[in-house]
Amino acid sequence: MEKIAFIDAVGGIAGDMLLGALLDAGADEAYLLRQLEKLDLPAWTWSRKQVKKGDFAGTKIDFIFAEEQKSRHLKEIVKIITDAAFPTEVEEKIIAVFNILAEAEAKVHGVSKDEIHFHEVGAVDTILDICGVVLLLQHSEINTIFYSPLPMGNGQIRCAHGMLPVPSPATAELLNGFEVRKTDIQGETVTPTGIALLRGYHATVSSFPSMTLIATGCGCGTRDGDVPNICRIFLGKSKKDKFDLFRLECTVDDMTGEDLGFLWDRVAEIGVKDMYFTPVLMKKGRPAVKINILADERSLSRVKKSLFEDTTTLGLICQPVDRDIFERHIIDIETPYGPVRFKEAEGCGIKKAKAEYEDLKKIAMEQHIPLSEIRRLADNLYTETKKKGSMKS
Repeated sequence: MEKIAFIDAVGGIAGDMLLGALLDAGADEAYLLRQLEKLDLPAWTWSRKQVKKGDFAGTKIDFIFAEEQKSRHLKEIVKIITDAAFPTEVEEKIIAVFNILAEAEAKVHGVSKDEIHFHEVGAVDTILDICGVVLLLQHSEINTIFYSPLPMGNGQIRCAHGMLPVPSPATAELLNGFEVRKTDIQGETVTPTGIALLRGYHATVSSFPSMTLIATGCGCGTRDGDVPNICRIFLGKSKKDKFDLFRLECTVDDMTGEDLGFLWDRVAEIGVKDMYFTPVLMKKGRPAVKINILADERSLSRVKKSLFEDTTTLGLICQPVDRDIFERHIIDIETPYGPVRFKEAEGCGIKKAKAEYEDLKKIAMEQHIPLSEIRRLADNLYTETKKKGSMKS
């Protein structure tokens, strides 16, 4: 079963509220603090306390600093993250979230993302919030997130650029594609960091999903009002298995055979379920090679990185795929020349069996027997043993 999370944004969503909700649900605080201490940031401490918002009790997190916080460019933030030497999947996810923030800011300000000078987003507490949420989600083995429609605030907020309407331009840009709902709440209810985290995890809007519930948590914000300023999280195991494989595909017409051989070795080293190259004709009649790779969730990001680094492609297809697998096991068949392993498979009312090629090859080479002859002998012995019902697993 797949571990999933459902985020119920009762009064809003923000990085600190998500962090508080995860800790309230029982996430490992000691692990979190050990990891956050790896970040090269000005001295900080934190406050974790239980508070009440309306009828709800939850966890509120505040980071405290000895010196004034400064703004940072994206490359400064990325260096801080990479220098921390987090697990690879954590590092990639955190950087992806900051890139999402940078692209939104860049679009609304009409500049490139490398020119963006983060104010609130570049602050130490925001870096800690984002890193903390990703670290705890990864530590809890959660990659799939669902969320309830997000409550929209009203009025204006004060930020580094002065007074801005709610939602701010960057938040409005980040909200594209998200389902939202009207409220009478005054002030900011959703923050850029909260939305960027949802976007980074490709969160899906949903009513409460079917799951076996494991834990619940409540994260609290600062604002008070008629609507409790909380974000609840529900952690569980989904009854529906997720896609376990992804098909990655791209086509190149300007790579040499040596380049393709290098790619093959790199991807094989990562470890994938299958890989094959197919000769094709592209537009203008150019001969090309279509690259197809089947990768699981754990190797997906590394395979993507290799395809972009080690091929000339500028884009690729990545599709989740479902597959039906026969139940399989190996049995040994004794032959006059030594044992031969047979792979038996069964499913959909069908049974199959096949001798392992490497065993047949070894006997053929050592005994100087044609491969076809030892295969025929092994198949006959398998059939006879099966009839006698004396086959050992």
